[in-house]
Amino acid sequence: MGTVDIEQPGVKRQAPLSDVTLVGRHRTCGLSIPTANIPLFWLEIRWLSEQWAWRALNQAEQTRGPGATHPSGWRLLTHAHLDAAIHLGPVRLRLRDLSPPEPLLEYLATHRRVPARPSPPTLILEGGEYKLNTGHLSLPLRDGDVFTLGPEPVRIWLPQSAAQTERATLSLESASLCLEFGDDPCTAEFSAGITSATIHGEDVRMLRVYAEAKAFDARDADCGYLTAAEAFDAWVRLGGNPESSVQRVSWLRNRLRKNLEEHDVAGGELFERRRLGATWQHRLRLASDRIFLPQPDSLETR
Repeated sequence: MGTVDIEQPGVKRQAPLSDVTLVGRHRTCGLSIPTANIPLFWLEIRWLSEQWAWRALNQAEQTRGPGATHPSGWRLLTHAHLDAAIHLGPVRLRLRDLSPPEPLLEYLATHRRVPARPSPPTLILEGGEYKLNTGHLSLPLRDGDVFTLGPEPVRIWLPQSAAQTERATLSLESASLCLEFGDDPCTAEFSAGITSATIHGEDVRMLRVYAEAKAFDARDADCGYLTAAEAFDAWVRLGGNPESSVQRVSWLRNRLRKNLEEHDVAGGELFERRRLGATWQHRLRLASDRIFLPQPDSLETR
């Protein structure tokens, strides 16, 4: 069955691949790598009927790995690529087995995945089909079903027929929407579930200004509001052009809206505003616990 070694500085572990495996820092990924330089959702590795393939979901330009590129964007893997690695910075996924996927059991308490093996009397293999023995009858198991095996809850992953992924749209109204920044203030990643979009540009530097105001000043319901002058000063401190005018703030917010639309991030408003006397203030609508930024001490040394 498909297998990779996950190699990090000082750490190495082996993991099996389900027919569709997400790799990233988020705990919901099939292969979760809780390392700061790995995006929440980094790669998708998929079995495409006859061979494995992979594609970068984020930081594609920085991700390196083997395989010819299909017109659909997938990198196709063959047995010639055994022991080759997909890597981003110091993290490597080394390809150890490229045989077809097999059923897997995931122990939900630890997210550990192991090959599914019949475990009488609960889990039985009957006529090539995994079934759950209830004591009175055996029920066919479907991909993703959860049941108890001994004292532990487990989920079974069964290989499915390959299907093309449609281009997804991120909604600003999604309750699971996250916004993440790295060291580059002009790059940000929006994500919700397995869908994500990375945007770049000077308007993203302005987005970073509002993100920091909301995330680092989460005192009460009024936190994170900035006047145009306050936003401009913070933008300059983040590396913006001090020769620009305060009017650049409004222009960059409008440019950000177009940038998001170009990356299929739509629905709702990113900012909310209020008026105090003759002065307008803006802040991000996104809750502070959905914003991920480098810690303040690392920002000071940038």
